[in-house]
Amino acid sequence: MTDLTGKLIANTYKDILTVNTSTTNSGLDNNLRKVQDGAGNSSSLKLSQTAAAFTGNVSVNGNMTVQG
Repeated sequence: MTDLTGKLIANTYKDILTVNTSTTNSGLDNNLRKVQDGAGNSSSLKLSQTAAAFTGNVSVNGNMTVQG
């Protein structure tokens, strides 16, 4: 497989999400990281191994449980 480090994944995978990480490409850690599309466009969602954060409005269609 070709090394994709430093390249936009949209050139290979059109409908995949990536997490904006440091240059180590280590994936999720304990810091909130922006979720991006394959072209590197940031979304309003941030993820970490232990948390999620949204900017803007959140809409839920169906059941939802919130704890904490």
